[in-house]
Amino acid sequence: MKKRQTTTVAAQILRASLAVCLLVIAGCAMSTPRDAQIRALAIQTFGTDANLKVHNIFFGGPAGASVSDSFDQGADQAALIADMKTAKLRKVDLVVSCRSSRRAAATIWAALHDPALRSGLQQLRLLFVGDPGEAAQLKPVVEATGATFYSQQLAPGT
Repeated sequence: MKKRQTTTVAAQILRASLAVCLLVIAGCAMSTPRDAQIRALAIQTFGTDANLKVHNIFFGGPAGASVSDSFDQGADQAALIADMKTAKLRKVDLVVSCRSSRRAAATIWAALHDPALRSGLQQLRLLFVGDPGEAAQLKPVVEATGATFYSQQLAPGT
């Protein structure tokens, strides 16, 4: 009898643990108000979300503040390159944002220096969410590839 009770208690603990894990995972997948605002900007700009890809560039703080910054920047750049290359085959509406507008602009700039992205991106519409000054510097570089460039600025603090 005790063995059966122990098994039942163990099963209950396992089920409870799995439920907690699922709640944690679901909580991580929820979007922030900033994510919702960026998505709304994208739909407003492009008129649809059918071809939408959103890249929120990682920013751990000022240079050297996060050990993972250099690793994350490379991953962000590689992801942008992959999505931009896709625009050679089909329509892609790409949104790039970051809590550091400068970091987002630098990541786009670096991605566009990939030899495969220097032309042929007529199916790419890129929305840069960031500082207007940085947008002005990016616009000619993006448009030189054949892509269409858009920019928006979020309200401070978002």
